[in-house]
Amino acid sequence: MAKVIVQIGGKAVDEVPLDKKITVIGRESKCDIYLKNPSVSREHAKIIKHGSVFFVEDIKSTNGTFVNGAMVNWRSGLNNNDKIGVGKYTLVFKETEKGEKKEPKKLMPEFMDETIRVKKK
Repeated sequence: MAKVIVQIGGKAVDEVPLDKKITVIGRESKCDIYLKNPSVSREHAKIIKHGSVFFVEDIKSTNGTFVNGAMVNWRSGLNNNDKIGVGKYTLVFKETEKGEKKEPKKLMPEFMDETIRVKKK
């Protein structure tokens, strides 16, 4: 099962399994990953599970969400050991265990993968 290791200042402070379809990250105590710091928005970002593929999506946070130092404008696919930056925290994404089936990462929504044929009149 995939998980994130929550770090602050390079020190691991929590480990959270990603066993839900949507895991919300924020400074509100109701969030699945609760990060108590003013640099984190109430509902800052979410990790979305689609089959065995994971994405991180910024929820219009004030300070932004980053993957490996690059700002996430909408949604970004996650790979093993990717570092998600949320305020002063780093969440290290850990991929599924060996032997489990993995799907290729898609950065666009499924409906954008379809070919549309336009018929001329």
